[in-house]
Amino acid sequence: MPRPTFEVKTKHPSGYSKGPGLNAKSHERGRQTESEVTFWSDLENPWRIRCLYCALALVFIRCSLVHEALTHQLGFNIYPLYFFGIPAIAGVFLTGGLRRAFQFRPPVYWTLFGLWLIPAAILSIWRGGSVNLVTDYLKTDLIMLFVVGGLVVSWQECKAAILVIAAATLTTMGLFILFAQKDINGRAKIEFGIVSNSNDYACHLILLLPFLLWVVLSLKSALVRIAALLALANCHWRRNYHLCPKHKWAQAKNCHYSHPCGDDRGIQYATEHCSEPHIFLF
Repeated sequence: MPRPTFEVKTKHPSGYSKGPGLNAKSHERGRQTESEVTFWSDLENPWRIRCLYCALALVFIRCSLVHEALTHQLGFNIYPLYFFGIPAIAGVFLTGGLRRAFQFRPPVYWTLFGLWLIPAAILSIWRGGSVNLVTDYLKTDLIMLFVVGGLVVSWQECKAAILVIAAATLTTMGLFILFAQKDINGRAKIEFGIVSNSNDYACHLILLLPFLLWVVLSLKSALVRIAALLALANCHWRRNYHLCPKHKWAQAKNCHYSHPCGDDRGIQYATEHCSEPHIFLF
């Protein structure tokens, strides 16, 4: 007995509607939920977009250390962080940035971490130094979390922020070439700013290099990608070579220092190694 056969006519994929994209107008999106309406209103907010440009400039300056290089060369501070930081922070408060940031868990955890540093500084053995470190961390580092998490809305804007941090990484490497020095132990460092210590410079690169690696892996050309990976590997080798020149790889694991939690050294360890909380939003 022959089996029954069925003929099913399917529609060509080109006949299906792809739906409205990010560039679609409001009347083309159809019926939306309350969260979707909020998302589109935030995405199209012109003030948020203007403040986002200031935020990207602030992230570049903060990660590349250009402001410290300018201060070192000019002999006085021109305060570029204030020029871009004040509009960006104002945009966070005026365009609903806090609401957008706190709807995810990482900002909550980092905020609790910052609040936890306050009693740790008060109960520290060297209270004055600990309070200064915590104050600088809260007003210069933790605020960056809300600038990025509160003003970046779409994936396109997230990729723009990643590209900005990658560009800041290249700038930092360029500053290292121009202002490289060696400390008494022969380890490489930059002669000014917050990375004047070789350990701090290594931590700064560890935070930034993954973003540059993401950009390299996103390149379409295989040859350019391989060349960029070789360049990154060379920079990584040179950093480890300068980090511990006497025993090189044997001592590389022991070059990180640890501090007891009972004095301001513990506060310094926490603030220096968690100085860029906005990076972990990605």
